[in-house]
Amino acid sequence: MRCGRCPAPSANNGCTIMHGLRKRLKWDDLRYFLALAESSTVTAASKRLDVSHVTVSRRIEHLETTLSCRLFDRQEHGYRLTERGRSLYEQAQAMREAADELFHALEDDTQGRHTVRISATHSIVHQLLVDALRDVHERYPHLHLDMDISLRNVCIDKRESDIAIRFDDEPAESHRRVCRRLGDVDFVLCCHQDHRERFMAMESTPVITLSPTLREVFDYRYMHECMGRVEPRLSVDSLIVQRDAAIAGYGVALLPRPFLEDSPLVLYSDHVPLRRTLWMVVRADIAQLGPVRHVMDELERCIQMRLSEGYTAA
Repeated sequence: MRCGRCPAPSANNGCTIMHGLRKRLKWDDLRYFLALAESSTVTAASKRLDVSHVTVSRRIEHLETTLSCRLFDRQEHGYRLTERGRSLYEQAQAMREAADELFHALEDDTQGRHTVRISATHSIVHQLLVDALRDVHERYPHLHLDMDISLRNVCIDKRESDIAIRFDDEPAESHRRVCRRLGDVDFVLCCHQDHRERFMAMESTPVITLSPTLREVFDYRYMHECMGRVEPRLSVDSLIVQRDAAIAGYGVALLPRPFLEDSPLVLYSDHVPLRRTLWMVVRADIAQLGPVRHVMDELERCIQMRLSEGYTAA
């Protein structure tokens, strides 16, 4: 017997069960499920959704009850998807991407205000993006740009941002992201010229570095793992403030070479410059949508022009 709402014959009341499930299963349930699957902990998922951790736990329990299966294994260090959970995650992710694509396309067609989220460090925004973002607004006034200024490595695959601009090694290839190489910048160890000899004579090199909360970032690892004995004098999560601290004589800092221009900063020892590549990483599912593509192209054009001209920390 064929159900009028289904393309295939029903069997053993399975169709009735599925229709009942559709009525009880809400997209909001899947939104909580996706957040926990991509965050691994209830605390992280609750922050991402801006709700209490109790709400997240309750919604996940409700979803598992609705589907009559366990979606997560509760482990000491977080939640891990079960086999059924992984299957649901793939389907829910496809639903979310399809909905996002439809929303972006409709909004682009109607020239409504569209938000594009960009993640970059303070120094990149200050030195390279300000002019580019102004040009974007002049050409596409309907766009709203939401900036996340942080050294934290956001996860594009987990939809923490639409566009991320970072100094990094070549990003790992993935069907979920599009990567554009923007250019190279030399980073050097430097300090105030009046303190160079004194710092070099010290048993432990006084350094200006990132805070320990960013120990996974290259800058932190290099200062603590590749320089021998160091004495952190100042921890600050901004290269611009690190430059100012180096000028004030706090210690040795790892900075973009253009930051030394028109300043009392000089190379520390015989340090060989570290050439680092600036990348733009974009979610593949939205890279071809009008608003995002406009922002990508304009940022790429302006940043490459600034890098080719050289830039300073002024």
